[in-house]
Amino acid sequence: GRVDIVYETKGCGIYRLRIEPGEKIPTHLHEVMEEHELILTPGLKLQGEEIQQGSAFSWPLSHPHLYENISSVEQVILCVDRPCFIANDEIEVDTPYEELVLVDTEECYPAQEEG
Repeated sequence: GRVDIVYETKGCGIYRLRIEPGEKIPTHLHEVMEEHELILTPGLKLQGEEIQQGSAFSWPLSHPHLYENISSVEQVILCVDRPCFIANDEIEVDTPYEELVLVDTEECYPAQEEG
């Protein structure tokens, strides 16, 4: 995916993660950065399960996670890292797909029903 820096200081960073159709953010974990993410668009799988737009996640340290874009359009995640992004703390791992576990989610804005 691609990353846009929205705001960044040494202490924290806010980023827009952009995932092209059919692409993924490989399974990875962090040992230093606290990472919090808000799903801005529909059409993503997280840990192999479809997730709703507006879902928010806070990843515990050393918790592997994997995003996949299953749609035909770019998908976007808002990410907040504390401290700011550290490239060598984006640690790719070979966790088997069936062992990936979701963390608790918060619904930040409910999906709107048509009508």
